[in-house]
Amino acid sequence: MQLTSEYVFSRSLVPSVVVPIGFFYTAFRLWQLLDGFTQLTFSDLTLVGFGVFVLFWVANLIMLMMMAIPTIFVGSDSISQC
Repeated sequence: MQLTSEYVFSRSLVPSVVVPIGFFYTAFRLWQLLDGFTQLTFSDLTLVGFGVFVLFWVANLIMLMMMAIPTIFVGSDSISQC
């Protein structure tokens, strides 16, 4: 089922389904972290550690938006500039 759905989506939507899946997974993880932040209390040290995790997921999301997503669209301007 997974291989069939990846084949159909890669033929009809984008050439690589790995990038959109990674984007949505990263956004979901960031949402989970921020939701957990509102429900928990942290000491100073754990707050710093939590901030590092949030920065990692934000950086990952930015990287996906700036580098990976433009490469999956064949007619993208960023590809024609390379």
